[in-house]
Amino acid sequence: MQPINKGSEIYLNETVRTGVNGKGEFLLADRTNLTVAPLTTIKLDEFVYSPSGSAGRVVLNVKDGAFRFITGVQASNSYEIKTPYATMGVREHAKGA
Repeated sequence: MQPINKGSEIYLNETVRTGVNGKGEFLLADRTNLTVAPLTTIKLDEFVYSPSGSAGRVVLNVKDGAFRFITGVQASNSYEIKTPYATMGVREHAKGA
């Protein structure tokens, strides 16, 4: 396991674990924003993005912890979050809002 520093890149199938005082904010190529709280384990299972607008897919696997996930510019059905159990709030904002 290696520490992640500001500016580090995260790759497909890489697991991110934060410690008691750890946190992170990740910006994906499709402008998805992922904020990870302390004591969280999360993995990017799949990321497909084409700037031309063709079908894409983002799949996160969250083992435990807390996070905030703001979708990027892909269609809302392109995103999937897998958890063993979860309580989630999902909000969709109108374009331009």
